[in-house]
Amino acid sequence: MRPSIIVQKSHIALLDRSIGNKGDSTSQSTRQSLSLLHDELAATKKLLHLQQQDNYKCHDHIHILDSEIDSLHKLLDEKQRVINHLTNVTTENNGKIKELDLLVQKVTMAIEHTC
Repeated sequence: MRPSIIVQKSHIALLDRSIGNKGDSTSQSTRQSLSLLHDELAATKKLLHLQQQDNYKCHDHIHILDSEIDSLHKLLDEKQRVINHLTNVTTENNGKIKELDLLVQKVTMAIEHTC
């Protein structure tokens, strides 16, 4: 589950009310500063949200790549088993070929001696 950003508007509203309750003693520049801070906070929260989304996408991509790597390891193991099996078969066949060559030589020699 992905955490979400919770905007605490209640804190901003309380700050606005406390400034508003001061009445005329609150200067226009203070209200402008508060407005600028509020805008900066909103922009920062939006940027954080975008960065978190990018981060989640990267994590998802990493998980996909990990799965692909695991699949490739399994495929590699399977191919290596096939290679090992075929190597053994080839070795056995080479041994049989040598035996048959010796047998052919013996039979050939036997035929030559009887003729």
